[in-house]
Amino acid sequence: MTTILQLAGLPDSNEIVLETTDETGARRFLDFNWVSPLLEPLDPARFRHLKLLYGGAENPVSVNIRPDIVYNSISDPERCILALDRAQHAARSNPYPFINTPVNIPRIRPDRLCQTVAPIKGIAVPKTLRLTPHSLADVRKTLETDGLNTPILFREAAAYPEQPNHFILERFDDLHALERFAFDGRAYYASSFTDYRSPDGFYRLYRFYVIGDTVLPGHLIISDQWYIRNDAEAHKGLKSDMRILLNEEKAFLKKFQNRKFPALSLLKKQLGLDYFAAECAIDEKGELLLFGLDCNGHYADGTKEQGYHSPEELERFNRAVEEMLLAKRYAVKADHA
Repeated sequence: MTTILQLAGLPDSNEIVLETTDETGARRFLDFNWVSPLLEPLDPARFRHLKLLYGGAENPVSVNIRPDIVYNSISDPERCILALDRAQHAARSNPYPFINTPVNIPRIRPDRLCQTVAPIKGIAVPKTLRLTPHSLADVRKTLETDGLNTPILFREAAAYPEQPNHFILERFDDLHALERFAFDGRAYYASSFTDYRSPDGFYRLYRFYVIGDTVLPGHLIISDQWYIRNDAEAHKGLKSDMRILLNEEKAFLKKFQNRKFPALSLLKKQLGLDYFAAECAIDEKGELLLFGLDCNGHYADGTKEQGYHSPEELERFNRAVEEMLLAKRYAVKADHA
């Protein structure tokens, strides 16, 4: 039996909740299925997991368990700052092997990610700046000083994907349009905007999963809009032959099933992470334009409609997760042997 302690964070919360499962899969206390989709499919006869959800409370929580592995699913360095800080403290204070060590999570911040990716061949990230302006003049000064050219994607750093709060600045003469944002010291990102449309006029957003030493295709979504979040929004209003587009989206899984992306493996090593989902476009040379990483993304997050992934593809994903967990556990044991 492998025992996994999961650290998770609830943004803007003052509660700490404890929930556990036993060998039968039975749950105690409160049930938050959405918190650990990575662990839910694991065989409960072989893997036992306990979830610790950090909020904003200061009360210490005692966990009477000695885990074999700690899985850190706190993956947003902007919205879960308090929870991530507490997870980092827990990692420093305990000798357990970690999946996605909390101290490395801030490296996926867009402004830091573009610096990390810069020396890796076959992958690129739009140049990105992080700002905490108190006026439009602050924004202008930062953009001019750092030489970010238009068009620029300006977005709130801690916004939810459902409410992205972004704007594309086409010309510096229109900088006054950014006054729609609140310049009260909160964080924003300014990125070079890349029109990643394919020659047929459609935007194609790809997702790949890096799971330990395995890289798997996650999904393809095709849309006539640049901001793509899920099937429902991307496909709404499309006038093209949907059957052709849906067939292409589905074929992506087999087309890229055995394709290697050395750049993603190198990125994983440089970030010091074990698991993440990469959202990107692919150019005509096969190189990746990376838009962001999600260290808690999963096939079952609702991005794709149910049935998109076959049982075999889901099994391949779950098997890669299991191999990652066991490799982490036994690698640490070998190091101490």
